Amino acid sequence: MVSHLVRVALAALSSLLLDGLWYSPLLFLKAWNQAAKISAVDEKHGPARLAIAYLGAFAAAWVVGSFLGPEPTLPAALLVSGELGLLVVGGSFAVNYSLGFKSFKLWAIVAGYHFVQFLLFGLIFGLSR
Repeated sequence: MVSHLVRVALAALSSLLLDGLWYSPLLFLKAWNQAAKISAVDEKHGPARLAIAYLGAFAAAWVVGSFLGPEPTLPAALLVSGELGLLVVGGSFAVNYSLGFKSFKLWAIVAGYHFVQFLLFGLIFGLSR
């Protein structure tokens, strides 16, 4: 059995990899810039920003792992992590974005990222039992 700490660290690392793909020109960079009303994004994230992103993902993965327990089945891990990502995180962004007059498109990009992020957490926890 892989330790909880190792699974959490791998899950957090998967977030950085997903971030690099999700907010790249291959996927949603242009749409995200338009929806967020950003004219240019500094594509060079310094070490401090990456460290903060990793620590945030680490904390989120730790909580997901705590919800899932030590040996979740893959279907259960995907279901629970997907629900947390879409309904809890995505729902929280929906409240903030609607009250802040942000667009549905921006919410969909950001909530979609977190849904996939949490599914990756579930995949890692479910496969490493």
